[in-house]
Amino acid sequence: MTEILLDIVEFYDELPVELFDEHSKHLQDLNRLKKVFELLNKEYNEKITLGKAARVACLTESYFSNFFKRVTGFTFSNYLQRIRVKKAKELLMSEDFSTIRIAFLTGFNTLSYFNRTFKKFTKLTPSKYRKKVRTKQI
Repeated sequence: MTEILLDIVEFYDELPVELFDEHSKHLQDLNRLKKVFELLNKEYNEKITLGKAARVACLTESYFSNFFKRVTGFTFSNYLQRIRVKKAKELLMSEDFSTIRIAFLTGFNTLSYFNRTFKKFTKLTPSKYRKKVRTKQI
């Protein structure tokens, strides 16, 4: 066991300092977005604009948009859509609400936009997803 620990310490001693600096910078960037992530997870079902999220992060809209994409790998709207679809999947599995009710509960303004977005991420319509989940095929 001691030998393994010594190998690990030796391995990390050989890593370039830049790697740790890069990791530290990424953690700082994620921390800067912490309040935005909290907002999105709490208020996903409400209208959340890029401007509102930028204000929460204390950044301009333009800078925030680029910063968010660089840190998360997703555009702001795509990230929000992913959260909403995830919440919709949870409701489709656990509740008997109508599809339109789930759409509105998860922040989608129209059923057609909900269906289109849901299918984009899951490759299934909400109705087909529910049916497959209920028959344990997913």
